Amino acid sequence: MKSKIQLLIKLVFILFIAFSCKKEPVEIAITNIDISQSADIIEVGLIDTLGVSIQPENADNTEITWNSSEPSVATVSPEGVVTGISPGVSIINATTKDNSFIATDTIHVVRWSYNYMESVPVRPIVVDSSDNVWCGGMELTRIFNNTQTVYSNIKRISAIAADGINDRWFGTYDSGIWNFDGTNWTNYTKNNSNIAYNSVVYNSMALDVNNNIWLGTLESTMGTGITMYDRDQWHVFNSDSGLVYNNVVNVAIDNQGVKWFATSKGISSFDDSNWVSYTTENTGIDIIDQVFSVAIDKENNKWFGSYKGVLKFDGTNWSLYNTSNSGLKWNSINAIAVDKDNNIWFATEGGVSKFDGVNWVNYTSIKNNEFKVYNCRAIAIDSKNNKWIGTTYGLIKLED
Repeated sequence: MKSKIQLLIKLVFILFIAFSCKKEPVEIAITNIDISQSADIIEVGLIDTLGVSIQPENADNTEITWNSSEPSVATVSPEGVVTGISPGVSIINATTKDNSFIATDTIHVVRWSYNYMESVPVRPIVVDSSDNVWCGGMELTRIFNNTQTVYSNIKRISAIAADGINDRWFGTYDSGIWNFDGTNWTNYTKNNSNIAYNSVVYNSMALDVNNNIWLGTLESTMGTGITMYDRDQWHVFNSDSGLVYNNVVNVAIDNQGVKWFATSKGISSFDDSNWVSYTTENTGIDIIDQVFSVAIDKENNKWFGSYKGVLKFDGTNWSLYNTSNSGLKWNSINAIAVDKDNNIWFATEGGVSKFDGVNWVNYTSIKNNEFKVYNCRAIAIDSKNNKWIGTTYGLIKLED
């Protein structure tokens, strides 16, 4: 009996020691958090629900606090539902209550508006110094303060250029070149002037610092080179002058006054004295013979669009951006524009893309399929940084 009592006492002692040494459960803490689901682009008035990924997945305290850096642009609910309020950019933050880990997401809020056009497709677009938006196509349309004016005296507009002194120039496919000073129209054709050809290639028109007009002209499918009008005489530059090829498909003038001509067999530059040409043969870049849109940014970089992506030329080095090596979503670049912040905008077959030198943002409308933001043929930017996009279906304004 005594031994049983001793055994029981030992058992009680062992249990006492065991329970005394039992550890409290250890809380599993969060080690990281990421935004795992976002549309990145939200239209004004629409919503998007952000998702988060927490590591480890079995963390105990998964409570999150949401906030927006710009509530006037986008708000976010306690559940991570983001609402687009006005065009702009907002940083959405998700902060864990445990250890205060923060994940961020950049939300671009946009507003699309559609301008019905009698004449489609809308191809060349130019915004003049007074913020008139000039749109070409089968007819010429001017948009100012949301009011459209159609000019029926001019048809089949292929190219537009505007200077800072109220001169507007319009190239056509078959009726020469028109000048509009705000009151009077002047038409230059082979019959009434020394202009060599009546047809101007799509989007191939630019004004230099002396207000000389440069344009790619067309008499046959092979092209006829460049025509320049100095307000006194007409001058022709072609392959005999130094141009790489006579079929000029786009014209741009850089910050130093050098003219850049994209042709269907390479690129030529002209500084009023010397010609320099870039082809597949002397650069090793296969798509250089396929560019058909040109723009110059504020740092004097040249941007060339093709069906196979974008070429950037800084005067020494060439860089290629396409869907395989960058965030560009569509390779077919029909037109290029540069905004006041030096972002580069690309009008493509599939939508509109923006590049800030590091990041890409691709825009297409999703609002009930109301706007057909594809087959984009032209793009221009006004003083308020609104983007005007010409498409096969009409004119679209993007506020971002």
